[in-house]
Amino acid sequence: MVMAAKKPSKRRGPPPGKPAPGNPWPDFLRALREKHHLTQAEAAERVGVAARTWISWENSQGTPSRLAMNLLRAAFPKTKFPN
Repeated sequence: MVMAAKKPSKRRGPPPGKPAPGNPWPDFLRALREKHHLTQAEAAERVGVAARTWISWENSQGTPSRLAMNLLRAAFPKTKFPN
């Protein structure tokens, strides 16, 4: 019997829950969400992104795009965001 070769993972970045060094977004977004007493799904809805997108930002699997930054600024207008 021939075993198929294992496909490489398509996931990029550090493992879930481990922020990439120098990436301020996971901690910042979690603190912002908690400050406003929102769940991840509620925060995503308020910003106008999919819940999975918000979760990936908090898990250091991605960072907000330029468009997402504009949506974040509109949803949380009195907040100073990291660059």
